Amino acid sequence: MKLFKSSEEKKAKKAAEQADWQTTRKERVSYYIGDNAKSMEGYIVQTFMNTFLIFSGVNLVLVATISLIVKVIDAVDDVIFGYIVDRLKLPKSGLLGRIAGNGKYLPWYRLTFWMFPLATVLLFQMPQSISDGAKLVYFTIFYLLYDLTFTIIDIPMNSAIMTVTGVPAERNMILTNKTIITVLVGIISIPLMNFLISEHVGMSISAVSILMSLIFTAMMLPLCFFTKEHNVNEEETEKTEEKYTIKEA
Repeated sequence: MKLFKSSEEKKAKKAAEQADWQTTRKERVSYYIGDNAKSMEGYIVQTFMNTFLIFSGVNLVLVATISLIVKVIDAVDDVIFGYIVDRLKLPKSGLLGRIAGNGKYLPWYRLTFWMFPLATVLLFQMPQSISDGAKLVYFTIFYLLYDLTFTIIDIPMNSAIMTVTGVPAERNMILTNKTIITVLVGIISIPLMNFLISEHVGMSISAVSILMSLIFTAMMLPLCFFTKEHNVNEEETEKTEEKYTIKEA
């Protein structure tokens, strides 16, 4: 009796367990990379926003108030945009249709993913020569845009896990791996970004936001081209999905 299975037996067992899986490894890796690029883009603001505002001479008490208001708005726009993404089907013809591609949720991601890094970069390009009041106005506008653009790509990306595959075991594996990778990437990326603005490198926060956003935007691209939604049958969906209103959402 064998106490340990050979590598060939393990591979055969794994292949049997994944026989009905709908995604390829390339599709899953593209999803992991895109999802983590989105998370790392968010880390830029989490890591640098307060420091940047202090250096800019902005009143952090007022900033906290503005941030709270933005989060209240975010709670509302989450519901509104979630409803729009779920109910509104993008055009299937013309330039918009070609860019959006096929699927239920990923077309929204393909059209809008670039907005999030752009809003992040603009948040850190605050002119230092303007008045303190103007800086608060600038922060309010671009922090709101940052928050809105995050919602715009986060909802379709997270919703797509239901349409990328219809196999529960495969879906659970993707979610588990995604979570683990996000934690590991955060452990690496946050110290790296802090190192870039340290005396050892000496980059400005504005410059780091541009550099990292370019990298993260490039990392988001594979999800646009390689990952497909295999669990979408639009004709059946239109016939069977429950009809509800934005009030019920």
